[in-house]
Amino acid sequence: MPKVSIIMSTYNDAEFLPEAMQSVLGQSFNDFEFLIVDDNSSDTTKNILADYQVKDPRIIFWSNPVNQGLTKNLNAALAKARGEFMARLDSDDAWLDKNKLKKQLDFLDKNPNYCLVGCWAEVCGPKNKKLYDLKYPAGDGEIREQLLVRNCFVHSGILARTNAVKEAGVYGAGRQYIEDYALWLELGKRYKFGNIPEIMVSYRVNDLGITRTKNKEQIKAVLSLIKEYRNAYPNYALALLKWSLQYALSFVGLTGRVNVLKKIFKKEI
Repeated sequence: MPKVSIIMSTYNDAEFLPEAMQSVLGQSFNDFEFLIVDDNSSDTTKNILADYQVKDPRIIFWSNPVNQGLTKNLNAALAKARGEFMARLDSDDAWLDKNKLKKQLDFLDKNPNYCLVGCWAEVCGPKNKKLYDLKYPAGDGEIREQLLVRNCFVHSGILARTNAVKEAGVYGAGRQYIEDYALWLELGKRYKFGNIPEIMVSYRVNDLGITRTKNKEQIKAVLSLIKEYRNAYPNYALALLKWSLQYALSFVGLTGRVNVLKKIFKKEI
């Protein structure tokens, strides 16, 4: 039984997929299975996955006959996961630190009342040009203070206890565009969180990604989500103001890291 199950869903990311996979296979901690769902890609993704699988038996991949979408793919992979812990990596992101898994496993082993640990990330554009860093609060108390105001974890940077994720209901089918954020909020009702304050992940801003193409829908879903969890976490009023302002700005294309919002909240958004 592998210690960790690493889960990836990919769709037409052949340009970035090898870098993402190499960042996993080069980890110093190697007791893992690598579960990859190809969501009926039309590029060379299947060939890339097949070539890697021949070289490394830890890689298990399958291709959907029709496109299923991210949430269904993640849950399908989780259903097959055998590891005590689960990690996530998007196929256009990469792990920068070869000791990422080891450091996060050490943290969760030493803190049994924590169910999830994340890390910091650098954000880059399609041509690997670094844009800025994403730095999140490290301690459980600080994370809870901010969790309604902003998502305090980069999805490709988390390590979580598999059973805790399954008990929380995995990735909710009705949580399109916010499946990870919704899962964190549900997990936090039962367990503690942490972040290792080190940049371990390269997170790619993709012009075809959900954050860019479905921005209004995503922010609208977040507004509904924070209302649902308003009694579980502090600072709902501040979160409502922030997300409502971002929703308004989305209609004129000014969402994301907007300077006026930085000045208002004096923190990364």
